[in-house]
Formats: sequence, C-alpha cells, structure tokens
Amino acid sequence: MLVAESHFFSPRQELISLYRNKIHYLFFREWKRVQEEQYVIFRFNAEHYGVDILSVQEIIRPPKITKLPNTPPHVLGVINLRGNIIPIVDLKIRFNFEDFQNNKDERIIVLRIDDKLMGIQVDEVQEVLRLKTDQIEQAADICTTIDREFIAGIAKLDDRLIILLSLKGSL
Repeated sequence: MLVAESHFFSPRQELISLYRNKIHYLFFREWKRVQEEQYVIFRFNAEHYGVDILSVQEIIRPPKITKLPNTPPHVLGVINLRGNIIPIVDLKIRFNFEDFQNNKDERIIVLRIDDKLMGIQVDEVQEVLRLKTDQIEQAADICTTIDREFIAGIAKLDDRLIILLSLKGSL
C-alpha cells in the first residue's frame, strides 16, 4: 500500500516560505521601480514630448510630401521612403495646438506602430533619454488639448516635464 505524501508544512517551513515570498515581492517591486526605458525626445513650440525608442524606425528630414484628397487635416499626405508608402501626420494639428511655426530643424520621426509605418512631423528632435520608471507618472486629469488615450505618462526631470506619447490606435 502506498502512503500519500503529506503536503503540510511545519510552522518553521511556513515561516520560511512566507519570508521567501515577501523577499521576492520586494525585489521585484524595486527592480520594476528602477527599470529604465529609452525615449526619443522632440519639441513642439516650447513643449517637450517623447516616444518610446522601440517604436522609432528612423528620423529623417522632411522630403516632398504628396497630399491625398479627402483626408483629415492632420494627415499631411504620404512619402515614399525606400519603396514604403508612409502616411505623415502633423501632431500639432491633430492635438489642436494653436501656434504653427515652420522650423528649419523640422524632422519626421518614422514609427512602427502595430506593424504599420507612419511618420510624425515635429519641430525638432532633441535627444534620446533614459528614464527610470519611477520618474514617470501616469497622466492624471490634466488640462491639455491632447486626448488622454495618446498620453502614456509624464516624465519629471530636474527642470522640465516631458509628455510621453502612446501613438497606438488611430491618429
């Protein structure tokens, strides 16, 4: 006759298991807090924005943009980038910014979102930043013309705030 193994722990084993689980939880929480992500930081007028570097395909100078009929005002048109037809979106128009200044430093950030390429026209690409997750706060109910669905969070740096965009979904 087989004797079934006992699955009961002694009080000491239960205490050890409890502490082990607590240590794993605290370690994971701290690891998550200091985890870093990289963002491409760009500017519209005087405001700073960022997108996750993993979604950035490349950054280019604005080529000739072919306009398309019957498109929303924020869709500037399309470009041909090495055989890929890429729609270009002006986020200043999409997000209802008032001041539209043309800038010699304008760039197009080509993004891969949901396996599709799209470009966003920005005033200037400034830098790539490493941000720890504890530097990023969730977007609360803030006064902005940007729909909350497009805001991934807000990064707090010493002298500035950077709005981190999540451009998944429809623009």
